Amino acid sequence: AILVGHPATIRGNVIEDFDLSCRGLVDFHANGHSAGVLFTENTISDIRYKNESYESIFYIHSINGGDHTITDNILQSVTASASGGWCNDQLKESTVTVQDNTIDGVVQKPNPGCSYY
Repeated sequence: AILVGHPATIRGNVIEDFDLSCRGLVDFHANGHSAGVLFTENTISDIRYKNESYESIFYIHSINGGDHTITDNILQSVTASASGGWCNDQLKESTVTVQDNTIDGVVQKPNPGCSYY
């Protein structure tokens, strides 16, 4: 749904009703220049995975520029739980801050952190 390739602030949006069949609903592009995104205070709901073993809400590529903040978002009915399945950070030395997001009313675990199983 969203391919993030440049620094940006993405705030206060409602993203809903997707059948997800790709890496992530919000895909932080495989580009070393892609850095410095603030993704905050958004509501994401009713996301259905077609292949749960590969998909997540947030997917950060291993050659991404990092320095992103994903915080204070509300995720509801995203076929994942606060313990995992909603965030996949592939950076070896992560510079991504993921904190204080809620999934079906539960604060993410770990907090901060990006938990994918």
